[in-house]
Amino acid sequence: MHYIQQGQALRSPSLTARHVALDGERLVVVPSHGEQLDWRHHDPERISDVLGLFPHSRVAYPAFHALRVGPYWFNCAHGVLAPCEARA
Repeated sequence: MHYIQQGQALRSPSLTARHVALDGERLVVVPSHGEQLDWRHHDPERISDVLGLFPHSRVAYPAFHALRVGPYWFNCAHGVLAPCEARA
């Protein structure tokens, strides 16, 4: 996640995530209050590993589609996930 987006997310409203479920690239975030968030992440294996390390430290930043799990940040997509572009 780019540090500028991370800084913007930190200054935006956040929601404590009561539950986070991962189904392939689909990420379902259930906040303590508010509506369920349905996001996508391109690296489900990495986010799954980090979710296992920090089962109780999860915060969502809906305005920026960002999820903080412990000290780790994930930039997520809302809706259809476009494939990553390879750069030469």
